[in-house]
Amino acid sequence: MKISIIIYSKTGRTQQAAEIIGRGIQKVDGCEYQIMNIDEQADNPIDKEYIKKSDAIIFGTPTYYANICWQIKKFIDEGGIDMAGKLGAVFATANVMGGGSETAMLTLINQILVKGMLVYSAGSSQGQPYTHIGVTSLKEIPLEQQEPKIEIFGTRIAQKAKELFDR
Repeated sequence: MKISIIIYSKTGRTQQAAEIIGRGIQKVDGCEYQIMNIDEQADNPIDKEYIKKSDAIIFGTPTYYANICWQIKKFIDEGGIDMAGKLGAVFATANVMGGGSETAMLTLINQILVKGMLVYSAGSSQGQPYTHIGVTSLKEIPLEQQEPKIEIFGTRIAQKAKELFDR
């Protein structure tokens, strides 16, 4: 089962969070992932064929003024990839608590719903730690303290993708 993690990461913070999510995905038997950064200068560019074969796509965005980055919006609008029917999930990075990451994630969810994706976050259904909308990595908190919550988000998304699409 393939899962795409599509991000924009200029400073590396969103990339780090994506890598932790990937570790969570790897905990689910039969699931694999690929992280793709839409930044043209990145070492891990978009692989459209992998995305097409993926059952789930997790989008990650830095938060800018309580919104998603324009690069992710442009990719969703103009990327030319049919995402309908795939499981979708989102995460964000932000400088501080209350920095608008929830609004950014809701904006991103709106975008992927319009593309026909099935949205999942595990919410509170899986117990603690809760991932109501998605998961946020905050710059003001050391990454090591956030890793368990970020990693379990990846595990939960992979488990749901496997439950829905395992053939």
